[in-house]
Amino acid sequence: MTNNLKAKTAVIMGRVTCKAQKNGYSLDGQLSKCRDYCTEKGLQVIKEYAFHESSTRGNRPKFFEMIDFIKEQKEPVALICDKLERLHRSFKETPILEELRKSGKLEIHLVAEGQVLHKDSTGHELMVYNMLVMMTENYCSHLSLRIKRGITESKLRRISEYYANGDMSKEDFDRMKSELELKLNSM
Repeated sequence: MTNNLKAKTAVIMGRVTCKAQKNGYSLDGQLSKCRDYCTEKGLQVIKEYAFHESSTRGNRPKFFEMIDFIKEQKEPVALICDKLERLHRSFKETPILEELRKSGKLEIHLVAEGQVLHKDSTGHELMVYNMLVMMTENYCSHLSLRIKRGITESKLRRISEYYANGDMSKEDFDRMKSELELKLNSM
């Protein structure tokens, strides 16, 4: 697999979804793992992208800024990500990454998954990668639903506490409880 690698330079990408991760260990941890990987593989880091944006919503300006930078390079570039879900969580970026990979401009290195895709990747390597994308997409859509359910259940517990403490009228409690239970049942 790795005997076909051509890239001598690397672009490191770290991405977080929420601001708390941006200022915490998550973004720093991703970048640190990717730097260590580059050192181990003898890749010269030419640029790092560390940003806060959703991989499932919006047009991802920082992602496309990084892609444009990679396209400008004269030699093949290794794009280093800690995990696939940091790069993308659906197939919508696949055609963009595939065009660069097939042309030999891009190698995709996923540190945690131990995956490296390049111009001459086998059908099996590509199948495994696409399965990882599919599983990540499925996991993230379910994760979003679980988060929404958790927030609604938390609100239900909170209004129950307010009512039990005498901080809410019976009418308000019944109305809000009914609305939250309806919301939960529709998820």
